[in-house]
Amino acid sequence: MSKPIRVLIVDDDRGNALLAEEAIVSYFGDCSVDIAGNGKECMRLLSQNVYDVILLDQSLPDIEGLLLFDKYKKAGFDIPTVMVTGTGNEEIAVEAMKAGVYDYVVKTADLGYLKTLPFVVQESLRRRQMEEELEKAREREVELERLKAVREIVITLSHEINNPLTVILGAVELMLMHSRKFDDETVAQLKMIEMNAQRIKKLVHKLNKINRLYTTPYLGKEMMIDVERSAKGDETP
Repeated sequence: MSKPIRVLIVDDDRGNALLAEEAIVSYFGDCSVDIAGNGKECMRLLSQNVYDVILLDQSLPDIEGLLLFDKYKKAGFDIPTVMVTGTGNEEIAVEAMKAGVYDYVVKTADLGYLKTLPFVVQESLRRRQMEEELEKAREREVELERLKAVREIVITLSHEINNPLTVILGAVELMLMHSRKFDDETVAQLKMIEMNAQRIKKLVHKLNKINRLYTTPYLGKEMMIDVERSAKGDETP
């Protein structure tokens, strides 16, 4: 079940805003609509709520719509925006599209634009969904390339480490089988060598199980692979 959409209408004409709200609610049904009468109120609502789309009127009492779009975009509110302009302001609408506005509608005296408005909103939402899916696909592609590189390194390490490690463990185990020949200090050192060799063996085994990459801070800005999480493929820290 899809979540209800949240719409912010920015328009100083309360009557027009309510008509736009009615058109949106009638079309989408399960949705939430807030209305801001000026730029200041728009910024306040953006700081308090999360919206899926913004319907932005160009003519506002305290700031032009295009300038307001630039303002909240720079403030980090990357929200699909539909510019609403009056007849004769098509050039501003085109300029807004170049600036990153998703689409625009032109107000008409007969209010016919209200029939178009819900479809424009729907297309803007679909566009954002496609953008998000594409970004996820790109991120996954980058992750797979990184994982491939790590696996190549792990295969090399496994080969270069396991062979001498097997020899070391075999020699230590053999020496410990004849521990009576050695003093206590030597036996203790042999057991320490065995313990650390086994630790390396387990680490190599975990490296071979890595199926997703997670990193953790190391020194300063450096990062290192979180072997435990990466081997489990667990998203929880």
